[in-house]
Amino acid sequence: MFDVNLRTPFYSGEVIQESLELATVMKMNDAEVPQVLALLGLPGYEPAAPDHLRLGAERLLEEFPLLEMVAVTRGGHGSLLVKREEWHEHPGVQVNVADTIGAGDASTAAMTHYLLQGASLAALNEAGNRWGAWVASQAGAMPVLSDAVRAGISAAIEG
Repeated sequence: MFDVNLRTPFYSGEVIQESLELATVMKMNDAEVPQVLALLGLPGYEPAAPDHLRLGAERLLEEFPLLEMVAVTRGGHGSLLVKREEWHEHPGVQVNVADTIGAGDASTAAMTHYLLQGASLAALNEAGNRWGAWVASQAGAMPVLSDAVRAGISAAIEG
């Protein structure tokens, strides 16, 4: 799982290229899609196109044979998961945001957990959005998680 996290000055096209040559799953946010494609010198990306995030993800899948899935998070607007043969879009889970720190990491961890269990794209997307939204609704990057909350979120994902 390659979670892009572009933070100046700690990235380059070369680092992204090398990472993608080793990864089977890539996760980035919607703002990072055009940056990553530009850093890799991949032509044909039109940010004004209606399906630009999906098309950008498909371009990465074409370029990197080992890559099996690209996940694009969109904050409170959900996420998009793209494989070569299918894709799934999630509208997001609406919450009152208290603190976004850790939400992306929670989303990545949840998707990874369900991916390792062989879950469908819809379940991966639901898990990532549910856990990311819950962390964003709490103060701090590592909020206390009660058994009741864990069971409720798990039931919503698996229900």
